[in-house]
Amino acid sequence: MNFLKIIYWGWYQILDKTIYLYGKNNGGFGIKEHAFFISFSLHMINLLTLARFVFIKYFEKTTDYYIPFIICISVFSFGYLKFIKNKKAEAVISSEIYLKKGILIILFTLIYSIVTVYLMIEVGNYIRKAMGFES
Repeated sequence: MNFLKIIYWGWYQILDKTIYLYGKNNGGFGIKEHAFFISFSLHMINLLTLARFVFIKYFEKTTDYYIPFIICISVFSFGYLKFIKNKKAEAVISSEIYLKKGILIILFTLIYSIVTVYLMIEVGNYIRKAMGFES
C-alpha cells in the first residue's frame, strides 16, 4: 500500500468507526467521498505550505492566487481520477489488513494530520515574520 492509499484508508476507517457508525444516508455523498476529501485536502495543504515556504524563502515574495488555485485543482483532479473514477477506492477499502497494521495506519494518519496543521501554522508564522507583519 502506498502513501496515498494509507492516508485514504486511515481516514475511511476513522470516519467509518465514528461519524458513520450508525449509518447516514445523505443522498449522493458518502464515506468514500468524505474520506477522499479529507485525505486529499491534507495533501493539498502540504503542497501549498511547501510552495509558500519556497516562494518566501528563496524568491522573497508571496505566491499569487493562481499558484494555490492550480495546486488545488491539480491535487483534487489527480485524486478524483486516481481513486474515484478508476474504482481504486473500492480496492483500497476492501483490502484485508490485520488489526495491528490497521491500528498503526490509523495512528499514522492522525499523526500526519496533526503534523500537517502544525507545519502550516509554522510556515504562516515564518511568512509573517519575513514580510515584516510581526516584530
